[in-house]
Amino acid sequence: MPLILSFSLFLKARLIDSFWQDNNSLISELSEHRLYRHLKDNSNFYLTQLPNNNIRKSLTKLRLGSHHFMVERGRWNKLDYVDRICFECNDIEDEYHVVMICKKYNKLRKQYLPQSLYDKPSMFKFIYYLNCENVAKLRKLGLFMFYVFKKYEEDEIYA
Repeated sequence: MPLILSFSLFLKARLIDSFWQDNNSLISELSEHRLYRHLKDNSNFYLTQLPNNNIRKSLTKLRLGSHHFMVERGRWNKLDYVDRICFECNDIEDEYHVVMICKKYNKLRKQYLPQSLYDKPSMFKFIYYLNCENVAKLRKLGLFMFYVFKKYEEDEIYA
């Protein structure tokens, strides 16, 4: 193998390794309240497995914290974490609260999510469900989130 070719392969491998080290370092420095920290590296397979754009976008918004729940709006406005409260339930309005607990979405939750998920809610169940590789379950979660985001925007942002 020519010297230049082996050097370029070595350099490429080093650059890729460096990128992933930097990326993992940044993720580990995220706030402990960020959902993204708890997701598996390979749990983004749904991007190619779910044909519906609205479902994929909704799951991605949930997983990356790219939404308007109080946990994010409070971060933008530099509110303390404990002050990022759901107006309906008076609990911290984060992704876990919206998916598993919030009274406002009970009807949607019963329609799209398995009762075993929210019956006795736990962060462990929530993270496990987000990391699952069952396309049918993720599709239902995506549908649930699509309608949650729609209702949330109607109720909270534009009210």
